[in-house]
Amino acid sequence: MKRRSRKGFTLIELLVVIAIIAILASILFPVFGQARERARMATCQSNLKQLGQAFTMYCTDWDDCLPLANHHVGDGRYIKWTEPTIIPPYTGQKTGKGSGIFVCPNREALPNMDYYGMNYYVAMRSPSESRNISGIILLMETLASHDGAVNHYKNLLPDTEGGVLRYDHNDGMNILYLDGHVSWRKYIPDAFKTGSVVTNLKNGLGWE
Repeated sequence: MKRRSRKGFTLIELLVVIAIIAILASILFPVFGQARERARMATCQSNLKQLGQAFTMYCTDWDDCLPLANHHVGDGRYIKWTEPTIIPPYTGQKTGKGSGIFVCPNREALPNMDYYGMNYYVAMRSPSESRNISGIILLMETLASHDGAVNHYKNLLPDTEGGVLRYDHNDGMNILYLDGHVSWRKYIPDAFKTGSVVTNLKNGLGWE
């Protein structure tokens, strides 16, 4: 008498397979998430480097002078570096508000919003006059706003703590410096209130 061959899996075998899949998923999903975040951080850094090149070209055309960060021109109107006639033409974009390289990939792009804040204290200054352009902040990641500038009057804390800065990349942010290089900076509680970020914004600009 022939034995009938067994078809399919037993319940225990199915449970073992499911358990193995669950273990693999728990291991791989965080890895995929980290890889995705690294890609987004790299894209953000690329955005800032391209913006740094745009600022350099702007300075070349305007006698080595940086643009306005956020300047009140009356009637409640402000001129900012993201205006269509200032930095965007040097990037190939029509606008610097909520689109293209002006937005970190970790953010939801909203029209007419600024996502990178320009150091208010370098506006209308000449980079060549500075003694330490590699240590001076030009752009920082900020919450979505209509402002476009960062100064020492603002709360240099995460927006989750009532501040204006965004730490979207592994508890840190990407920063563009005046010499065009970009680096990642980890958020350290209380350090930015009186530390090097404030210093680099105002007190340590390197100008006489």
